[in-house]
Amino acid sequence: MQRLASGLLTLVLITIDVGVVSGATLPAHIIARRSQRQGQSSSRTVAIGEHLRGDATAPVTLLEYGDFECPFSKQHTSTLERVLATYPRQVNVMFRNFPLSFHANAKKEAEAAECAAEIGGNDAFWKFHDAIFRKTTSGGRGFELDGLTSLAAEIGLDSAKFNACLTSGRTSSIVEAQIAAGRATGVTGTPTTFVVKNASGKGNRFRGAVSFADLQSAVEEALGRRQ
Repeated sequence: MQRLASGLLTLVLITIDVGVVSGATLPAHIIARRSQRQGQSSSRTVAIGEHLRGDATAPVTLLEYGDFECPFSKQHTSTLERVLATYPRQVNVMFRNFPLSFHANAKKEAEAAECAAEIGGNDAFWKFHDAIFRKTTSGGRGFELDGLTSLAAEIGLDSAKFNACLTSGRTSSIVEAQIAAGRATGVTGTPTTFVVKNASGKGNRFRGAVSFADLQSAVEEALGRRQ
């Protein structure tokens, strides 16, 4: 497993696996800690820069690189939620920020999401994630930056703490690390989703807002239910 360190930041990265599935070289992503697999613990500590939704012990992870101002990322969110609801014990979802340069507000919104995580943890991140996708019209400036602090307050975060975090710019390094992790595995646009069997780190990569059927087929393959 690779790790990228920047000051106090440690972001668990996906490694490149040389195995080939459907003609493409795919990334390996090991979600569970070794101790967890050996039965020493049923819990999992989520590292800085990781945002996990669902059962942390699930055998399959849907790792999405997304952009809060991307209309396709917004569309894709409901598909991932449907997969998670269909496979509550078998699948979890991880989100990493990959703000695109031509979406003017996306980078700062990604930093804001990391501030939400810093203040309120994993649950606060996902509340912020859902709220901004619900409110943005997407396309670059679908949600104005002057509304970020109010949005944080709406989900129950301390406005002063959130604003102090956001104006400090200290979560920028977290977002940059996520971008670097995505680029290292060939991510060029959003959403990009890796459906990964955690035991082996092998899986399939999907570019764009793909259908539920396509993701379900990949999940079934990762679970060993189809040849």
